[in-house]
Amino acid sequence: MGWTVFGNSAALQSVTLGKGLTAIPSSSFENCISLTDVVLQGQVTSIGSSAFRDCKSLVNINFPESITTIGDNAFKDCSGLKAVTIPNTVTEMGDRIFQNCTGLGKITIGSKVQRIGASAFAGTNIASLTIPDSVVEFGWGCAADCNRLQNVKLGNGLKRIEGYAFEDCQNLTSVIYGSQIAEI
Repeated sequence: MGWTVFGNSAALQSVTLGKGLTAIPSSSFENCISLTDVVLQGQVTSIGSSAFRDCKSLVNINFPESITTIGDNAFKDCSGLKAVTIPNTVTEMGDRIFQNCTGLGKITIGSKVQRIGASAFAGTNIASLTIPDSVVEFGWGCAADCNRLQNVKLGNGLKRIEGYAFEDCQNLTSVIYGSQIAEI
């Protein structure tokens, strides 16, 4: 499958990707404004940068247990997403992957994620955020502009919180963090 292979396909509504596919290239489905449902089967290990960016109608994405990397901007501006579960096989979440997903109210992060990129959850609708102990770096502006965010629990493995991580989180009332944090 090539770069931007289905990009800007305005009428595309659902996609089931077969068992032989191992990677979803950058911008593959970018700006498919009618896409509502994506089923990833088989051995997909990576989702490229901006692969589903601006798929504003996307409501459902189920990640297979084979996935290890989700690239920058992969789901940026997918305002229809409501909930996302990152599987335990993912080790890195790219920059801005869910930025401005204004409908996204629940994010569950797998236990093997080590890095969460800059602005990964910025502008989402989450009310609480739990970062697993496996995460060592929480990126620049990672949860900025999350107006509903009230409670944050940062894992014990976290060593660094980049600047502006929780900027403009007007309702943030509780942050719990472990003793490993060396740099804020």
